[in-house]
Amino acid sequence: MTFLFHPEAEDEFFAASLYYEGCEKGLGADFMIEVYSAIQNVYEVLDHLITAQDEALINPESFSRGEKLVEQAVRLLNGYIHYLQNSSRASSAVRESSPVWGEEVSLEIGCIGEGK
Repeated sequence: MTFLFHPEAEDEFFAASLYYEGCEKGLGADFMIEVYSAIQNVYEVLDHLITAQDEALINPESFSRGEKLVEQAVRLLNGYIHYLQNSSRASSAVRESSPVWGEEVSLEIGCIGEGK
């Protein structure tokens, strides 16, 4: 399933991945993989709900309840990304905004508990 981030959420997502990459090599990529996986899993649940409704395996009330839970999960994931961005700002993590593709940028990144 294809999905798009809200532009601000996307900026925060990439900033958080840069923060984690600065904490430990490869951690930023792992973070991105896990977030994408979580989002795909949430939307896969929605696909299953739609199929179950189409096949008359669940009633409309169950579908509506499930759809609301999917929406809530997406909001929670977006909120988690926002929280991580704010946490990284509080620990002097990312000092630059998202770079233009292909442009070289040096970022000052610090990890929580680093004692700076």
